Amino acid sequence: MLQSGEYEYLATNIIPEEFSTKEIGELYSMRLDLETAYDDLKNKLGIENFIGTKPILLEQDIYATIYLCNIMNDIMLEAQMELEQEKGHDGKHVMAINKNIAIGIMKKDLIHFILEKSDQERKARMVAIVDEIKRNLLPVRKDRHYPRTKGLLAGKYANSRKKSY
Repeated sequence: MLQSGEYEYLATNIIPEEFSTKEIGELYSMRLDLETAYDDLKNKLGIENFIGTKPILLEQDIYATIYLCNIMNDIMLEAQMELEQEKGHDGKHVMAINKNIAIGIMKKDLIHFILEKSDQERKARMVAIVDEIKRNLLPVRKDRHYPRTKGLLAGKYANSRKKSY
C-alpha cells in the first residue's frame, strides 16, 4: 500500500523467499535513476534518431549520444557542485539545476567549445556554459506526487509534440 492509500502492483520473477514485498518495492524505487537516464537518452538527446542505416553508423550514433550524455552530466554535476559551494541552502527548498534547460544550453554551446582551438578561449567558453546553467534553477520538493492522467486526456496533444528532425 502506498502513502496515498492506493495499492501498487509490481510484477517480478524474484521468488518471495528471496525478498519481502517491502524489499522488492525498495529495489524498484532504486531503478528511478536508471529509468531517468534512459528517458534523457531517448527523449532529450534523441538516441533513437539515427543518421544512417548501416550497423556501423547505428553504433556510431549510439556511442556518440552516450558520450555526449556523459559529458553533459559531468558539466551539470560541476555546475551543481559550484552552486552548492556558492549558495549552500539558504531558502525554503534546496535548489537544483534545471536539467532540460541545461541540456538545451549544452546542445547550443558545446560544439563551439569542442571546436575552439585556443585553450584560453575554450576555458572561457566552459565557464560561460557552467555559469549559464547555474542561473537556471528549480526547487527540489521532496515527496511531491501528482495524480496520473489516464484515458483520453493522456495523449490529447500527442501529435503536436512529435519531433521533426
